[in-house]
Amino acid sequence: MLPIMKFNKIKSIIWLQPWLLLVFVVGLWWVFSRIIGEERLSYGSIDSSVNIPNNYQYAFTDSTQVIEMGVQPLWMPVAIIIQVMKHDQVLKEMLALRNQEIRYYPFYNGTDIFTRMGGGMLEGGVAGDMPVLLGINKYQIDVVSPIQEGFTSLVSSRFKLVSELKHKRIGYTYGTNAHYALLSNLNSYGLQPDDVELVPMNIYHMIDALHDNNIDAYSAWEPFPGIAVHKYSDQVSITRTYSIGFMFFTQEFLRLNRESVMLIVAAEIRAFNWLQASRGNLLKGVEWALDESQKFYPNGKMQLTNYQISTIARKDILTNSDLPSLNDNLLDTTGFIANEFRFLQQYHFIADSVKWQEFSSHFMQDMVPEIQKNPSRFRLHDFNYNLNTISPTK
Repeated sequence: MLPIMKFNKIKSIIWLQPWLLLVFVVGLWWVFSRIIGEERLSYGSIDSSVNIPNNYQYAFTDSTQVIEMGVQPLWMPVAIIIQVMKHDQVLKEMLALRNQEIRYYPFYNGTDIFTRMGGGMLEGGVAGDMPVLLGINKYQIDVVSPIQEGFTSLVSSRFKLVSELKHKRIGYTYGTNAHYALLSNLNSYGLQPDDVELVPMNIYHMIDALHDNNIDAYSAWEPFPGIAVHKYSDQVSITRTYSIGFMFFTQEFLRLNRESVMLIVAAEIRAFNWLQASRGNLLKGVEWALDESQKFYPNGKMQLTNYQISTIARKDILTNSDLPSLNDNLLDTTGFIANEFRFLQQYHFIADSVKWQEFSSHFMQDMVPEIQKNPSRFRLHDFNYNLNTISPTK
């Protein structure tokens, strides 16, 4: 009797072994996933500070006298242009004649701006090509002017070719112009998003994440590729992709306040003219932009000099003699924006049922030319930038 009991006990233990092994493996996987999840969260979350309300909980007003715009202090040279506009006393005076004022609310990227568009929050903003196209698709907005032309970069320290990034970890910020550039570059080399590990993170985490080997590459807009080169010399751009930024407003606000919108676009053109007038003006604009960016950058310093930032600015939109308009070359069926539109449809960001002809009508091609034809009316060369007092910001 005893030998039989021992045999049954041994048999029960043998039968339990696979289950015990399974429990051990599942437990090990859970612990490992928690560790990885916490590590990714540390890079992917937004760092809030005393200068930035958690989750952008700004106190917007629904007053028709206050024009509220979303801006991006960590996007060069757009941040420079916006800072010059914030110092523009001509804009302040001309809006005051209409019993209006303008306020600027900082965000990390264009995707975040669009989540606050309309509904008693933002009336307008600035963002790169992909978030604007997605914004047109989802929100009732119209684009009134370009504000930037430049490049995003795919950066790595160990890999030199896009094709080498298969199965590698790539940092990106969802819905941004750098996101589009990443998808486009992968596609050019026959790679799909599933062929790599896309790691969502805030733009300013990417440089150190690559240095710490938490990712193998990242896609970013300026000035971050420039910062990377100066901070870690092994971080280089594998490829650069053309991008363009825009200023936009809700259709409702534009319909009721077209003249005010034209005054704001005129201030953008005026800022562009002033920045081009001398290197000293540009360096002053950079100084203002860097002061603002310190509230958003983790250590309060971009680690680039004013001169280095100004060089980046000159390589982007400031290389042009005039502010580019929303012309046919940009918007025709074979132009850059139309091609990006079709690409986003291919990747199901925009429904196939949306037609380009209808979609392109959201770009107001007539506004910039109308302003430029009336320089006296819009005071395009009347420079009055108060060095101490700026328009309200939150």
